[in-house]
Amino acid sequence: MTRKTTDFPGANSEELLKRRIGAMFSFLASVYGPETLVLKAGKLGALKGMKSHDLLQQVVALQKVVYEDPTIGASLSIDEIPGILEDCQEEIADHIARHSIEQEIEDLVSRKMQEKHEEYLKDIKKEILLDNSSPETEQTQKKLKTLVKLEKRSLSRSALTILRPRSLKHIVGQDRAIDALLAKIASPYPQHVILYGPPGIGKTSAARLVLQESKKLPFSPFARKAPFIETDGSTLRWDPREITNPLLGSVHDPIYQGARRDFADGGVPEPKLGLVTAATGGVLFIDEIGEMDPLLQNKLLKVLEDKRVFFDSSYYDPDDPRVPEYVKRLFSQGAPADFVLVGATTRDPEEISPALRSRCAEVALSLLTAPFTIFTIWAGVSASKNTSAHLDRSAGLISSGSLVVAPTSTKSAGAPWLNSRFTYSGTRGSSGS
Repeated sequence: MTRKTTDFPGANSEELLKRRIGAMFSFLASVYGPETLVLKAGKLGALKGMKSHDLLQQVVALQKVVYEDPTIGASLSIDEIPGILEDCQEEIADHIARHSIEQEIEDLVSRKMQEKHEEYLKDIKKEILLDNSSPETEQTQKKLKTLVKLEKRSLSRSALTILRPRSLKHIVGQDRAIDALLAKIASPYPQHVILYGPPGIGKTSAARLVLQESKKLPFSPFARKAPFIETDGSTLRWDPREITNPLLGSVHDPIYQGARRDFADGGVPEPKLGLVTAATGGVLFIDEIGEMDPLLQNKLLKVLEDKRVFFDSSYYDPDDPRVPEYVKRLFSQGAPADFVLVGATTRDPEEISPALRSRCAEVALSLLTAPFTIFTIWAGVSASKNTSAHLDRSAGLISSGSLVVAPTSTKSAGAPWLNSRFTYSGTRGSSGS
């Protein structure tokens, strides 16, 4: 704390030393403020020394104030005073430097806090405006009117819509296949099934109608509201990183652009349920299942075995209090995926994955090769409510794509809404899918 100093002219002059001490006290008063300096000196026991005319007492008082140490004593000599004053000057300089840096940091913190406060106020104002204002604008209203006008435009009813089978009895020529499909699905222990057949033969309609019939049986495991979820294996797109997987489900991590804002801000991942969960308790129908990605097929087989879908994310923390309970349940227990898989394909059995075939029963819808009389629908026929009734009442009529098929013995007089009749001897499916 003290040090020797070399002599210089007037350095040890008592009057000069008193002036230096007085200048230091004046500087400290400008730094702390006069009142603060007096209070500070009083707490440190230096107030009496500041008012004293004794040089040694003044030096001791200065040391107590500068070093903020009330225990400093008066055991010093005149020769040590210049060194002590230089030490005090350096300490004051260090204090001023620290105070300046602290002040800059405080100013920076204050600015940041002010910016955050202003941003917070802006967000609050936006929320209030959103709560009190309508999302509709002049442009959105205009687009809505255009959409409503487009909805009113329509072509004549599609023949496929009219002729699509509405019950199993409307599917003609596939008795063996329908019975086999019913035996596999309409059972207390339904099986997964692969349906083989050419395009348009009615695989989708058969699966949907078999589920409807199964619901009517007393021993059926399917409830009245059992879902029939339909998708196309050739159009299923997924990301191997599990960012998106509409079939099995995926996890939207906080960094994902589709993540909910409240979850993203809290760093919480959100599982998104897939079609396998939506089909729980019913049938998941995958058309063109042979076109699915092989890796996605393997993942689907795992779900068929576990009857659950499990999710994983490096962002998930089970101890995070911000994680909702349903998210914790999905990560800890997974999502249910208990359904019957019905896959349809136009491929040959040899082209389907052996692993998939080993877990499914196989049913083939056969081609209709017997001679049939095909009637084209009269171009001017009215799409009235009775059209479907005409189709049902016309004996032997079978719907086949956009054509109505009947045995060759059917008389055209029984169907006056038909324009002409001719014999078709080629191969044709039984119903549109």
